[in-house]
Amino acid sequence: MGVILLVKHAQASHEGLAEGGLTALGRQQARRLGGAMSANGVDPDIVATGTLPRHRETVDAMTSGAVDTLEDEGWNGVDTLHVLSRCEPAFGRADPTREEFQAWTEQAFLRWASGAHDADYDESFGDFARRVAHAKLGLIARMAPDATAVVVTCGGPVSWVTTALWAGWGPEQGSTHLAAAWSRLAAVVVDSSVTKVALAPRGLSLVSFNDHSHLERASLTSP
Repeated sequence: MGVILLVKHAQASHEGLAEGGLTALGRQQARRLGGAMSANGVDPDIVATGTLPRHRETVDAMTSGAVDTLEDEGWNGVDTLHVLSRCEPAFGRADPTREEFQAWTEQAFLRWASGAHDADYDESFGDFARRVAHAKLGLIARMAPDATAVVVTCGGPVSWVTTALWAGWGPEQGSTHLAAAWSRLAAVVVDSSVTKVALAPRGLSLVSFNDHSHLERASLTSP
């Protein structure tokens, strides 16, 4: 049986910006994850990433830069700043409270994922879902039946793979009806967490989601 381990990148600076690399805490999180994987005997046949600096830096901290990676922009996350820019916040120009900012973020992502405003965005939610599905299928095509793949990506793709497996979704289907479930999962994915997917002859199955047992409580960070 093959295994895919989906790793959310470790904590990054400028979380909403694609170019943001890891923070000092993020590098510590990634080192802890690499140590835990090594202790558990994880020896991946494939290490895949998106194309963002935070992905490469997470792999480097996990492995001391000792592995080759397969880059695929299909594993990149959602352009958070772009999605937020298309939704007028209720708090106007005033500095928001944490609760106000969270409410605005949820509203912005649900607007994006609704499918009712696709023309406003560079990438629709449906296109995002199909992009991640294509990256997943491309990875599977490279895997032997009993191979292990580690994919360092963002919380959005991790949450979409999880949602799609839970719902039995396929790329030929619409995705807007799953937007609320995806949004709830994306909001809780911990930095450097691991989501495990089993690859068996009958297809993919979700084994675990958002495992962060390698982290101490003080090291937990998320969106």
